[in-house]
Amino acid sequence: MIILSCGCQSDDFGIEAEWDTFSREGKPAIECGFICKKHFEIYDARTPEPESQREWVGLTDDDIYQLRREGAHEVSDKDFKAIEAKLKEKNT
Repeated sequence: MIILSCGCQSDDFGIEAEWDTFSREGKPAIECGFICKKHFEIYDARTPEPESQREWVGLTDDDIYQLRREGAHEVSDKDFKAIEAKLKEKNT
């Protein structure tokens, strides 16, 4: 059993959420955590904005040169490009 941010017990991690609240000083604040579906609605919560992804940057000729100096002698340019293409597909 897991105790969620809303105080409920759960067999799973609940819903990742953020909601408006007030600090101890009475100032508006945003609280974040994992809460149950019931409290998600009660708190008028929202799912957090995903972090912006960094722009894809491929391998430069200098990167490949350095990798070869560090031991990747047998990897061809074609293999480096195939690996790079697969990583780009998975990360963009």
